[in-house]
Amino acid sequence: MRTIWTVMRAESRTAWRTFAARFNERPGVMMLFTFLTFMMTIMVVKLMAFVVANPEDFEGTDTGYGQLLLTLFVVLTMRSAGAAYRRVMRSPLLSFHMAQPVTPRGVMLGMFGGQLAAGLALTAAIFGFFLVARLITGSDLPLPGGLLALLLLVALLAPLCGFLFALLGTLQPLGRRLGYLGALGVLLGLLMVSLDYADEYPAAMGSLLLMAVLALFTGLVFADNFFAEGYHNQQSTAVASTSRGRLLSLRWLDPLVGREVGTIARKEVINALRERDVVGANITTIFLGPLLVGMWYMGLESPGYMDNEAFYGLMLAICIYTGTLLQCILIGAAMVGVEGKRLWLFKSMPLRGTAVMHGKAVALLMLTAPSMVLVWLPLPLVAQFSWKLTLFFGVLTLLMLFANVGLGIWAGSSFANFEEANRGNPDFITQIMLIGTSAFLAFVLLSLPLGMMLMISHNLGLVAVAVVCFIGYAIYRIGIRAAGVGYRSIYIDAYG
Repeated sequence: MRTIWTVMRAESRTAWRTFAARFNERPGVMMLFTFLTFMMTIMVVKLMAFVVANPEDFEGTDTGYGQLLLTLFVVLTMRSAGAAYRRVMRSPLLSFHMAQPVTPRGVMLGMFGGQLAAGLALTAAIFGFFLVARLITGSDLPLPGGLLALLLLVALLAPLCGFLFALLGTLQPLGRRLGYLGALGVLLGLLMVSLDYADEYPAAMGSLLLMAVLALFTGLVFADNFFAEGYHNQQSTAVASTSRGRLLSLRWLDPLVGREVGTIARKEVINALRERDVVGANITTIFLGPLLVGMWYMGLESPGYMDNEAFYGLMLAICIYTGTLLQCILIGAAMVGVEGKRLWLFKSMPLRGTAVMHGKAVALLMLTAPSMVLVWLPLPLVAQFSWKLTLFFGVLTLLMLFANVGLGIWAGSSFANFEEANRGNPDFITQIMLIGTSAFLAFVLLSLPLGMMLMISHNLGLVAVAVVCFIGYAIYRIGIRAAGVGYRSIYIDAYG
């Protein structure tokens, strides 16, 4: 127990000091972000109160809190999985802990305790914002007695699932890893389906969540051998084979983008395919296409105020945005920081900063485009969308690729984070700010084309999305130039 408490305390203190340092660096931005988050919470509370007060206007729409718990569970699980992989399994501090005369189980549970404390703090902050917004707006939103207990169980269960995903994702060989992840994924899917009915069966849902917490925590306690194996797997460096190098030579890039940009793009593609974060984001994105097809085959009907074409078109647009968010924003924002001290190899060469960032942007486009095609095409083909509607969503995919790659590459140089424990990823607050900026940008760019296509005329929609696509390409070029400026401003003090 002493080892667990010591490691947990060290992890929690490190996380708090990192957050405090980020706040001191950008207090104005942090306060602005807090204010905007609070205002958004007030808007959500007002919308929820309106829906509850006027159920006849939203017939067929789920107005319970089950979907809110489901959304919170998904967000916390994804956050915990990413944080556990970067700050635990790939953390350089893990080597220090494992070198001490302590058991792997003590180190594992201590590091999990640090992740759990962070998840509970985030959940408490979200619930606190909700309560304050409810008080200020004077809304009479009901708070069922079992809601707080379910919220606590979700806050315990999500870090458990995320930590186990990160741990099992380090196992070898691939078949064994996929087997364990598949079993955990089935359990996760059952929990997600069950959470949607939490408001109808709160007692049964509470019992189910409690049993899941106990079962998964018991499994984690006895997973110390997996933890040690995963640690050793992370220490071994995979060496690319010669045939793989020939396959990814990508010499055809040079005539298109120039030798400098093409060389950097080739290097970025090969390195990215060795990063589990990139591969994981690609796999997650690819699953969005089959998810939409599954919704179609299950006969999920649109709400009463929407026809099916508009509903599924909107869902496809949301999935396109989500896929480009995962890969272009979150991966792009880490493309400079993940270089670490290797960045000085670039800085010492006669390379323009714009050329370096252009090469990274081209690589990001190449890594993202194939998976986005698999998000765009399946639903239009299965649902037999018209060729104009299918082409519209293809151009819309290209638009979001250009816009989000430009934003992600700019963020990568402007918010470069060289802390080894984060694997180049910006801090959590910066990531949330980028997600909010991307969502606002997507709303501005997509509202007019989607409205014209789904509500007025397919021809007008195609013209509108083609015009806006040029705007997206302009954002891409501007983002590269701004990233080049940020790249030139990075000096040795950025390494802390």
